[in-house]
Amino acid sequence: MIKDLSIKLKDLRTKLGYSQTQIAMKLNVTPGIISAYECGTKSPSLESLVALAQLYKCSTDYLLGLTDVT
Repeated sequence: MIKDLSIKLKDLRTKLGYSQTQIAMKLNVTPGIISAYECGTKSPSLESLVALAQLYKCSTDYLLGLTDVT
């Protein structure tokens, strides 16, 4: 699991006021998948990581912990 990815995903989602179900619908996955990403039990695929970065208007580098700048 990528360090702090789960924390960043949950933080970004809550700051934007989205529920896990809303994010799941936007990414065409189940809410359980979003929950697993946020709990750190599952890592998103490359395609999902890019989709999450686009949705949250941040860089994949930020999500991956390579930069502190969103």
